[in-house]
Amino acid sequence: MLYRNATPFRSATGSERSIAVFNRVVPDAIAAKAIDPNGKWLALALCYADIVYGNANAMQRAGSEEIGLARAPLPLLRLSEAKNAAGVLFTDRNAPGEYLVWNITLNEKGRVIAASALQLSDYVARVRNGREPVTKPLPEGQEPKIKVLPRPTEPPVKPTPQ
Repeated sequence: MLYRNATPFRSATGSERSIAVFNRVVPDAIAAKAIDPNGKWLALALCYADIVYGNANAMQRAGSEEIGLARAPLPLLRLSEAKNAAGVLFTDRNAPGEYLVWNITLNEKGRVIAASALQLSDYVARVRNGREPVTKPLPEGQEPKIKVLPRPTEPPVKPTPQ
């Protein structure tokens, strides 16, 4: 397929080349230690994001510093025994009014298997009309009217030969 002297854009976030560079640069012993739940798994994921994206910083308490990050996830390590893999999820502020949600999957040796980054806009609270909500009191002394429905009759059963 010809693209008229242009190539289609492919993000470096989850490309095979980026994953291979990270797995080559980070020593085996450091990667294996970091993937432990008590290890530096967030630093390992930030290292990958730094290689791919550059200048990555995880938001430690997303939502507390800025109201725009209210829906951004906190750093999280997900362990999967079925797949012998771990997933690291964290939020990175990449521009004013935007943030990236990184999801990096690592195997049991700390090697990157897959990665993705989702760019989202800051949460913007809708401004209401500024009035307090008005409660509608029920009229006193009146009970709600109850409507009793008759029992439905069941349709006759017609046996069908088989």
